[in-house]
Amino acid sequence: MKHQRASASRISYILGKSACSPQIAQPLCLLMSMPQECAYCPNPATTKDHVPPKGFFAKPLPDNLITVPCCEDCNSDASLDDEYVRLILAMRYDVYEHPDVEQVLGRAIRSLARPEAAGFRNAFVKTVREVELRTAAGLILGKTGKFDADLSRLNRVFSRVLKGLYFKQKGKRVPASCEVSVIVLDSVDDRDGQILLELQRTIAFLNDVPETVVGRDVFRYRLKFVHDEPDSGIALITLYSTVHMLGYIINRIPEKDQEA
Repeated sequence: MKHQRASASRISYILGKSACSPQIAQPLCLLMSMPQECAYCPNPATTKDHVPPKGFFAKPLPDNLITVPCCEDCNSDASLDDEYVRLILAMRYDVYEHPDVEQVLGRAIRSLARPEAAGFRNAFVKTVREVELRTAAGLILGKTGKFDADLSRLNRVFSRVLKGLYFKQKGKRVPASCEVSVIVLDSVDDRDGQILLELQRTIAFLNDVPETVVGRDVFRYRLKFVHDEPDSGIALITLYSTVHMLGYIINRIPEKDQEA
């Protein structure tokens, strides 16, 4: 009983403007202590997932990290993909000047050196090859390394990030009728004028949405839902100030058709 009264007092204090009586606050405590569903599946949430993974940030971690409720299975199933994507992002030549990247890359390399990471390490090394480094004008500057990124793994990680952002904004999971996908913009063929035009239109759709920035510009995003189909939306995601992605949540069965 003492614990219940203490909890009720704490709720009354948090609610602030309205002086809640114990008769109201105690049920609120009960409601708030009920288990939440995982942001990614129907299972009860037993932990929290960071959106994006906290390994993408240098320490000390920023105080505005985004988290969503998550079950142990969804949290652990994603860890290998998270580790892989952290590595390939931090190894990009165009992110090295970002203030978080040196520490993040150091942690990723140390993780690769673990004995249990031998399979992961060997698979990654096989994708690395030596190439000539050239200027835009074609002048050869020397030799460097180049690696092939597994875009399917990157898509899995950032599709989950997009599902987490959806949950954060809507307070519910992405419906099963929705398809979630992500495109890395520098993987798009910039010689195709029609594709570039479509991308410009998509990004323009997001112009009136405020941008959310997490940490020292490690992660920022805009997310907007379609007016007549509120479960469908588009996000512009940026990592380390330079890596840009477009995320799509497309409801294949619109709400009006589900009701019918």
